[in-house]
Amino acid sequence: MHTVFFSHLLMSPQTAMTIAIGNLVYEVWHIAAIGVGLLLSALATGHAILNKSDSRATIAWAGFIWLLPLVGVVMYFIFGVNRMRHKAALLRSNLKQYRAQAAHPECLPEELQHHLPDYAGHLKMLARFVGGVVERPFLPDNRIDPLVNGVC
Repeated sequence: MHTVFFSHLLMSPQTAMTIAIGNLVYEVWHIAAIGVGLLLSALATGHAILNKSDSRATIAWAGFIWLLPLVGVVMYFIFGVNRMRHKAALLRSNLKQYRAQAAHPECLPEELQHHLPDYAGHLKMLARFVGGVVERPFLPDNRIDPLVNGVC
């Protein structure tokens, strides 16, 4: 009877450490599962908010995801993500026939300084930034007419 109570004293340190780690994992696995469920639910809800065009569908999916955390996430990624639209966009991205053709050749950033006045040096950096974001070429003959009090 005493051997049952003192059996942990007879174990090697490695065995005792393995048992201690096993007990710790057994005690906290549910906390890790809840954390993973919350993280996946937040990611799936964010994906639905950013990619769904119909607000009713977004609210329905978000509710489903949070009411059934792990099941809702799996169901959303199986049925809620529109793969056809993504595949069509991928197929169209490389086709040139869908892109508008410019009437004039594009203006390269190096040539931009010839088209801008001398006092507009700050616009060169803005044009470079906008060109990187928009990923469309600069075209000549564009202009901006500022409106003062709504009058041109």
